[in-house]
Amino acid sequence: MRRLLPLLAFLIPMVLSAQEKQVQKPVVAKSSEPVTETSFLSAAYRLCAAADKTVGLKPLATPTAQNPTKPVRRSQVVATLHTLFEHFRPKFRMAPRPWPCDTEAIAKHNAPSDRPVLESLVKWGFVAPVGPIVIGPDDKLTPAEVGDALGIFFCQVAYLTHTPDPKWTPGLQRTDGR
Repeated sequence: MRRLLPLLAFLIPMVLSAQEKQVQKPVVAKSSEPVTETSFLSAAYRLCAAADKTVGLKPLATPTAQNPTKPVRRSQVVATLHTLFEHFRPKFRMAPRPWPCDTEAIAKHNAPSDRPVLESLVKWGFVAPVGPIVIGPDDKLTPAEVGDALGIFFCQVAYLTHTPDPKWTPGLQRTDGR
């Protein structure tokens, strides 16, 4: 029995480490591959459904992709973000100060039909002013670029759809100190 305990103490960690090595990791797409329309719409509308629950809106139905296997284009991302912006707009509790918008860069890198919508999204803070959605070198977007765009968008939704507490927000505090 005295010899068995040290042997078990030696063998148990080896068996457990062998079992951990056998666990298969999920297959993840390469970060350089462009995001497909289906995966972009799925991600955007899942995040929208989660935000809808918090804000108190009825969830939007996820639209079907026109070309499910083809990469999503920047103009499609802009149109989807504008649709989501208009969906959340009735629940905004305040209007932010306008963000700086480089209209020349937007005009240089985007189609004329996308420019007014993109300028509006940038001024409201829903799209990064010099991000890949605005001045990206390619019309196709990688998962990191799409993730950044959706992250910025939903951070701004969270910011604009809540009422800040004057106790913790210096800009809303009274000047008389109460």
